[in-house]
Amino acid sequence: MKKLTAIGAAWAATGLLALSACAGQDDLSQAINDSVQAATQTFVDELRKAMAKPVAALTETGSTSVKRPDAVDIPEWVYAPAGESPPEPGPDEPPETRMIWEAGMAAWEAHRAALAESWSVSQAYVEYDGWGFWATLGREPLFKATLDGRSRGESNYCRLYGGAECAGWVPHELDVVIEGTPTGTNPIAGAAVWLGFARAVSESGAPREGTARLEADLGAGQIDVLLSGLEEQDLSWPGLAMTNGVFARVDLPADGQTLGWSIEGAFYGPDHEGVAGKFTKHRTVGVFGALRE
Repeated sequence: MKKLTAIGAAWAATGLLALSACAGQDDLSQAINDSVQAATQTFVDELRKAMAKPVAALTETGSTSVKRPDAVDIPEWVYAPAGESPPEPGPDEPPETRMIWEAGMAAWEAHRAALAESWSVSQAYVEYDGWGFWATLGREPLFKATLDGRSRGESNYCRLYGGAECAGWVPHELDVVIEGTPTGTNPIAGAAVWLGFARAVSESGAPREGTARLEADLGAGQIDVLLSGLEEQDLSWPGLAMTNGVFARVDLPADGQTLGWSIEGAFYGPDHEGVAGKFTKHRTVGVFGALRE
């Protein structure tokens, strides 16, 4: 719009210049006419270009739903915290001993019932169906970033109680889908901020939604990624190197575990109109998508 306004001003200035440059009335009229036609054509050409340029759009897509299994099988190891049942006293034991045993049995059975209830409740899970974002440039697809799958119900129990049987548990079974044709180059000019959204599945298997802000230092070839609203504290990856339109980082914990912080993203569109990617933070998994300002 600024460019079109400048062209309009130049259009008026062209006519004034023609007035001062021409001496004869006929020559003056012809010069003004030629100048106006030329400026008008330039203005129309630029307006057509501006109107023809496709507009990028970012849309939320997919759904989540909480489900519960119809029947729940309770593994025997779930009852382990309750320990063994109190031994039943023999027939020669005094009545007081049997009364104490009965009270102990009642407490033991209540403990087992509570453990069974915790396990049953934990089997509720969240199902994710294409949950994320898709972007378009005009009528053409730009990128798609979604989560498909489900959280694992037993993860809630393992997160609360732990135990050897929970070794290696993961909170969800998800496919992270990133589709689109990356630009393949770094942005080197123009606006350096991309704004959008982020969606994630937390360690508990619950859905989380937030915002995404990416700001690039075009001269240094680096980009800062900030994801807000997914957790109490923002998730940030500053100073990521951009190489051929792609940026990534994997930070592993000091103890050498495979779970840590990671992010991977790429630019999309001929003018880097969009950026999308995926990330993890320990057992949280998510996607983000943003458009150039």
